[in-house]
Amino acid sequence: MKLSVLSSFHKTAQPVLREILTFLEQTLRQNLIGVYLHGSLAMGCWNPHRSDLDLIVLLSRPLAPSMKRRITRQLLAFSRRLPFEKGLEISFVLQKYATDAFVYPTPYELHFGSDHSARYETGAIDTASTPADGGDPDLAAHFEYISKRGICLQGLSIEQAFAPVKSQHFIDSLLRDTSDAEHAIIEKPIYTILNLCRFLRYLGTATPSSKTEGAQWFLNQSNRSQRYRALVQSALDDYQSANRSRFDPNVSVPFARDTLKEIREFPGVSGTSFRDIHDKYPSR
Repeated sequence: MKLSVLSSFHKTAQPVLREILTFLEQTLRQNLIGVYLHGSLAMGCWNPHRSDLDLIVLLSRPLAPSMKRRITRQLLAFSRRLPFEKGLEISFVLQKYATDAFVYPTPYELHFGSDHSARYETGAIDTASTPADGGDPDLAAHFEYISKRGICLQGLSIEQAFAPVKSQHFIDSLLRDTSDAEHAIIEKPIYTILNLCRFLRYLGTATPSSKTEGAQWFLNQSNRSQRYRALVQSALDDYQSANRSRFDPNVSVPFARDTLKEIREFPGVSGTSFRDIHDKYPSR
């Protein structure tokens, strides 16, 4: 456990991470390759009113069913007493899938998300441990964020543990995550608005970014309409505070529709050579 790294995080997150890391070390022992932080806490914009804790745990060998149930039960116990509003998002993945044996969508040994606590209470576990099980397309984006912006909390360094994710896999992962934005923006306006902004920023800069950075980039684009700029500014203000603004669907839904259209029409988004194409369109 890298205590010096933990001490740099928000004081609300520190004891939770320390407890989780201790549990993983004691439980997984030699099967633990490393624990890696991604998301808002890793990128310096974590808010206890808005943010969850995002972790990837790399393993050297598969987990037995009994171990999967044990880990799920313990993470559920942690989740019940978190000192912040949102929860945990943790995926356990064989280390080979983060390097030379990468598969898309990526298999995982176990996933825990606090949003699904009710299912876990019944004894259910979330696993897709082989390519035939379908895998999780989100892991490609998580791996890329870890490679570019993540933090190693325990074990093998990021450079040793992760190989670069091909741009077509990263983009497809983002496309899947935002495909339902016109509906999702009603239920989760802050997340959806800022997520679309950081997707646009990636297409414009080829650089993975936080939601905050994506919104700031959007607001600095002089060609954006005033009503969309106001929408993004409200979402950013709420994201950085405990505010709960009301978002007018007559503005937010068209924003989602127009932004998705812009994303899908960007050169190379549906192809396989985005980085080469981006070099030809550096000013977008």
